[in-house]
Amino acid sequence: MNLANWCIKNNRTAIALFLIVALGGIMTFVNIKKDEDPDFTIRLATVITQFPGATPQRVEELVTDKLEEKSARSATSKSLNPSP
Repeated sequence: MNLANWCIKNNRTAIALFLIVALGGIMTFVNIKKDEDPDFTIRLATVITQFPGATPQRVEELVTDKLEEKSARSATSKSLNPSP
């Protein structure tokens, strides 16, 4: 006998079990602890700098170098890997 046949033959029992499970799920959802701003760690960040019309050297001087300096001074940065 499979589950579908059992539920058809014992429909009141199946409905009662379904309601118990559904009510338990609703109660758990309502009572579960929720954080408004949960803690999470950003493990990797990729920054792409663009400056339309400028040479790569100019973009590096005006944008990339300044971003690298600020990132290197950040207390949470562990490593910085600039790529050409």
